[in-house]
Amino acid sequence: MAPSAGRQRYGPSVAGDTASESGSVDASHSVSEGAVSQGADATTDAGNVSNEAGGCSFVGTWTGTYSCSTMNGVGFTWAINADGTAIGTISGKGTVDQTWSLTGDTLSITDTGGSSCGSSSVGTYTVAFSASCNQATLTEIDDLCTGRGNCVGGLVVARQ
Repeated sequence: MAPSAGRQRYGPSVAGDTASESGSVDASHSVSEGAVSQGADATTDAGNVSNEAGGCSFVGTWTGTYSCSTMNGVGFTWAINADGTAIGTISGKGTVDQTWSLTGDTLSITDTGGSSCGSSSVGTYTVAFSASCNQATLTEIDDLCTGRGNCVGGLVVARQ
């Protein structure tokens, strides 16, 4: 199904795909709006759900290694779900439950469990994807949880 005027396609394009991937819209997710997964042909009216920045979907499993002083060299896996939830598994440390949203190239994350960051501590980051969409760099804009901001700001993650 090709998107109609004023609608956007989510997920990477494939050969012969004519759907436009330009622009991004608000990514405040909820289950009632329907899950959108990478590569899906799901569409939504402009101004509703998005999980993309620069044509790259943020939904998926990402890995990396922290370089901050408190967790230097510690690896992690970050499972980003289309419903706006995420689970970070930090090697030797446990898991962190989160909610996330992506508006344009601005990622907002809130820890909801397994972290010393309170649920009112929202962190905002710029997401810059590589041309292949398989790597992303997070740059801190503002994070009310200093420990998370110190470790997530500057983080480079790789899609699995």
